Amino acid sequence: MKSFEERYGIRHSLKFKSSLFLVVLLSGALAVLGIMTLRAVNTFQMAQLESDMAGKARQVNLSLNQALLMSQSSETYEAALIRLAPELIRQVTQARSLSTTLYTLDGRATNGVDRLEPELLESLGAGQVLYRIQDQDSIPELAYVDYLAPLYHQEEIIGVLRLRYYYSEYLEFYKTMARMILITGTGVFVFSLFAALWYFGRMTSAIAMLKTAVKRVEGGDYTEVAPLFREDELGELSQGIVQMAQTIDAALKSLQDEQGQLTKAVVKLKALESSQRTFYGSITHEFKTPLSVINANNDLIEMYPEDEALQARVRRQIRLEVQKLNQMVERALEFSRYEHYEFELKVDSFELKELIEEIVGRLRIKADKFGLKWRLSLEPGFLNADREMMGQVLVNLLDNAIKYNVTMGEIWISLTFGEQIQLVIENTGEGISEMIRDRLFEPYAMDDGVGQTEETGTGLGLALVKRLVELQRGNIVLQDGLPEHQKNNLKGCRIVIEF
Repeated sequence: MKSFEERYGIRHSLKFKSSLFLVVLLSGALAVLGIMTLRAVNTFQMAQLESDMAGKARQVNLSLNQALLMSQSSETYEAALIRLAPELIRQVTQARSLSTTLYTLDGRATNGVDRLEPELLESLGAGQVLYRIQDQDSIPELAYVDYLAPLYHQEEIIGVLRLRYYYSEYLEFYKTMARMILITGTGVFVFSLFAALWYFGRMTSAIAMLKTAVKRVEGGDYTEVAPLFREDELGELSQGIVQMAQTIDAALKSLQDEQGQLTKAVVKLKALESSQRTFYGSITHEFKTPLSVINANNDLIEMYPEDEALQARVRRQIRLEVQKLNQMVERALEFSRYEHYEFELKVDSFELKELIEEIVGRLRIKADKFGLKWRLSLEPGFLNADREMMGQVLVNLLDNAIKYNVTMGEIWISLTFGEQIQLVIENTGEGISEMIRDRLFEPYAMDDGVGQTEETGTGLGLALVKRLVELQRGNIVLQDGLPEHQKNNLKGCRIVIEF
């Protein structure tokens, strides 16, 4: 069987033995101190009680002698004692715990109720003062001490005084002291135990802590190595181990950070590659339609070179398709920049109403071409955002409000400032069909069935708008136009932006 030292190590054994020695020493000291204190308390109480009873006996004896000397009657001492007993008892009996009785020389009580034992009369007749303690373990309230003293007149014993003190209060005080000593001793014992474990633990654990620190470094744990705050060789060795662990940990963290950055870069590149493949696939598909139209019109030019009217119409169609391709390329490049690459927002506080009025002014000629009317309700206020980016958002949305409207229609713009800044742009067009509403803000989402004032767009405008709004912590949603703003039972289109 392994010994205690082999099982728990020298550090634990020494700490345990030192602590146990101190606890035993303190326990013994507390036990001796408690016993001596209780004995002293008991001795003091009994001495105080004896002194008090002796004083009362002297008082009774003095009062009795004064009464006898002043008395003119020729009555016997026994008759005088019986006559004076009530007054003498009243003088000394001031507490409920004290009972006083006077006896004649033959042992009879002056009240005729009690009688002294013959052996007590014999001792009292010899001039002795007697004590008698009566314990009542079953009923502590009935425990008492009898103080019996002879009464003298002119150096002659003429009676006996018995003072009976019920010392239940002394017993209760004694028990209270015993409980306090026990509780205090237990508290000191427990405190001493923990104090000893802490004190001796610090003294005996330095080498074990160094060993643990070396084990942790060996196992690759460099963060939990704590130094020993000691001004000796062990403290210097501990500081050296800590510095070594910190150096190794810093080097490993540097390598891990570099590896993490490399991993993030690889993941980002893969995501970018996947997004670019999807993007290029979509834009290639969208380029096919205008290119096909250009090829078809080019074939018409070659097939009918003599038809000048056809030639003019075909060239005009080719120019429109080329413009559309150019617009798609520009929008695609712009959308790709905001979608895939990081850039710095130029956030500033600017008057949003002024920006809206500026964009409306730029597009007013285009709107007038189709007989469109502007309905503006703009509250003054400032917005913290990128002004150039908000300008792109407004140009796209207002251009769509013109493009997807009806001739002689209206464009409603509302700007309010409250808990949130709300911008609403609404037109009087046919609205958005149900099959495209859920993906309206996705790239290349277009509703070819919606009536419009001019050729359809690239399908990237609203996707770009959504991205720009979200970059500035805003939210954009599509709603049907308000009935009071619409004409000819058309739904209209209502875009709501909140910041």
